[in-house]
Amino acid sequence: MRLRDLTLPVLAMCILGVIAVSEAVTRKNPPPGPVRITYWEKWTGFEGDAMRAVVDAFNRSQNRIHVDLLTISSIEDKTLLAIASGNPPDVVGLFGPNVAQYADARAILPLDDYCRKAGIRAEQYIPAYWDVGVYRGHIYALPSTPASTALHFNRRMLEEIGHDPDDPPETIEELNALADKLTRRDASGRIIQAGFMPNEPDWWRWGWGFVFGGQLWDGKGKITANSPENVRAFEWVQSFFKKYGVKDLQTFRSGFGNFSSPQNAFLAEKVAMQLQGTWMYNFITRYAPKLKWSAAPFPY
Repeated sequence: MRLRDLTLPVLAMCILGVIAVSEAVTRKNPPPGPVRITYWEKWTGFEGDAMRAVVDAFNRSQNRIHVDLLTISSIEDKTLLAIASGNPPDVVGLFGPNVAQYADARAILPLDDYCRKAGIRAEQYIPAYWDVGVYRGHIYALPSTPASTALHFNRRMLEEIGHDPDDPPETIEELNALADKLTRRDASGRIIQAGFMPNEPDWWRWGWGFVFGGQLWDGKGKITANSPENVRAFEWVQSFFKKYGVKDLQTFRSGFGNFSSPQNAFLAEKVAMQLQGTWMYNFITRYAPKLKWSAAPFPY
């Protein structure tokens, strides 16, 4: 046998040996005690404090698992960077729309086997919340802070125009009429109060079609974003800019403060009606506790 015939096998064995030794040296043995889980969560501020209370309660409830919580802003981007660098958290609290993005990028693992072992089943959840984590037939995420939305409205503003605040609008036509009555301009023609603005906050572009009975896809494989219902929805959105003026609305909106502040357009009583979620109660309580408001199903 010639020497060169031995070279590659021996070299391969040397490389494998070096890898094994380096792994043994660099890989840390798990410390004694409970399993430690790193959990990144998107909520910061007082919402982050609420999640920390949940984690602390879990850690106190047992001694098998200890969760280390880190609250992070812009979590959808920072988590991808952490995954790409090879140092991701064990669990991360993302937003629903991130599920498909992360699954397609192979940045998260399917949970099917884990759910089976833990006895976690779809029938234990409200279908709309369970379905958020299901993509291409696999379970990739479970809901941790599900929510619902509603029309939030300023009772004082409705009373000022003679509208009974216990009789909120039930149809889009009623919402439009009420928005017109609540919109005010100063002597120079500038908008100083808006009844309703589809782009305040500008979070719901993907959802307006559902209000009109539309769907973004047929549930199988066909995109239906251009269905008559969706087209009608965005014609409705466009109607506000045609009616009040694009520049006038842009100028008015430029005076709004951050969402998480007393200068929030709804909290500062600059916008009378908004589509918002269950979280809004906490922001009102914190930043505008004297605000007179109510919530009702969003008009259809």
